[in-house]
Amino acid sequence: MFEKEWNKIAKEVYKNAVNHGFWKDEVNDGERMALIHAEISEALEALRQGNPSSNKIIEYSNLEEELADAVIRIMDYAFGKDLDIAGAILAKIEYNQSREYMHGKSFWGVNMDDTQYNDDAEYLLNMIQSFHLVLKENKNKPVRKIIEAYEQYFKFQLV
Repeated sequence: MFEKEWNKIAKEVYKNAVNHGFWKDEVNDGERMALIHAEISEALEALRQGNPSSNKIIEYSNLEEELADAVIRIMDYAFGKDLDIAGAILAKIEYNQSREYMHGKSFWGVNMDDTQYNDDAEYLLNMIQSFHLVLKENKNKPVRKIIEAYEQYFKFQLV
């Protein structure tokens, strides 16, 4: 049911994009991904601005509009490239149900199910102290070097 409805809507989205010239010239996959990413960035900006009502679809918030734009771009791209996103969504949901807590990862160098932290304030204070230590150790380095130091210290990539 979900797959059938998704694919029906994706076809309409794709046809509309074709009719409006978005498939007239060959656009590389990287550009398509960048356009999807741009919509997510606009959603973040909506949050930064307090998530006002959309100017284009006033019954929805700006965040809802921008997230919808991202899904529309994904549908358009997937239909145009004959990708089974609906099937992949269902498969990924099923797979994620079998994964361990927080997918077995730690964030910011701290295991999220670690009972070492009794409350949010203590956790946040530890995070701030860790950030301060990394910044202090790298204050004279170019920005890229500071980012690399964060990535190494917190064991995840920032960019």
